[in-house]
Amino acid sequence: MSHPDPNGPPDRRPIKVGEVWENPVTGEHSVILERPWGNPASRVTGELTALVGARVMGEHRGEHRHPALVEQFTVLEGALSILRFGGRDGIRTPGVLIANRGK
Repeated sequence: MSHPDPNGPPDRRPIKVGEVWENPVTGEHSVILERPWGNPASRVTGELTALVGARVMGEHRGEHRHPALVEQFTVLEGALSILRFGGRDGIRTPGVLIANRGK
């Protein structure tokens, strides 16, 4: 699935394991590995590939929030740098970064 047309109708097809999501605006490429209704932890798992310079867009001044979720990133190759809590955090291979819910 590519980034949807903001003026088009909503895509209401069920998400499938193995489905590929690409966002040409942010440079993200994701493969869905696990859906929340398919495991007891209600977890969503995906493999995200982000090329150098990729961004996650936010609503206001670059903010990107999930008030009820915890995001965990495991770097398999290369490095990840994010801005959070007013500062920059970074991890390199191997490493895990957890973004707490609501922040």
